[in-house]
Amino acid sequence: MGTGVLASLRAGTWRWVAAGLALAVVIAVVIWVSLGSTPRPSQGSPSVALLHSEAAAQFLGAERAAATASTAVTAHLAGLPGLPTVPNVSEVVTPYLNTLMIYQLELANIRWPAALTSSGAALLSQVKQFTAFDRTISSTQSNALGAWLSSFRMHSAAVNAQEGRIRHELGISPRTP
Repeated sequence: MGTGVLASLRAGTWRWVAAGLALAVVIAVVIWVSLGSTPRPSQGSPSVALLHSEAAAQFLGAERAAATASTAVTAHLAGLPGLPTVPNVSEVVTPYLNTLMIYQLELANIRWPAALTSSGAALLSQVKQFTAFDRTISSTQSNALGAWLSSFRMHSAAVNAQEGRIRHELGISPRTP
């Protein structure tokens, strides 16, 4: 019976069987090579891609809340009736200051990939400077409020620019206002 089955197979069928076996061998070799060269969490250190994606997720989560607060404070400052006063500006800036302090803590806890360590540190430094500056609103003299508001916009622009550089380095599209 075995010879009858072999005899009934055509030459074309053998080619398909041989091609299928060759493909299976190629797939097995590719899997074997990729398993041997890919770092796994059980091997100690996480891969660069994993650190990159974790940092991106942490950054985006932290940045989202800060960006929402930044948009709100900018709109509130622009919507102040008449000439802004220190108490009016302070009332708007104080909740934003709380958001900046949380953002600062979140940035300090991001595990940046080595290539982004200096960019992450630069952003953290700028947010710290912005936070320290915002605290000065309560001691600002009325005649210096215009200069304070200009400095506020300058600090905000510097933070936004550094966030943009990090987004670029992480391969994330620019934030839309």
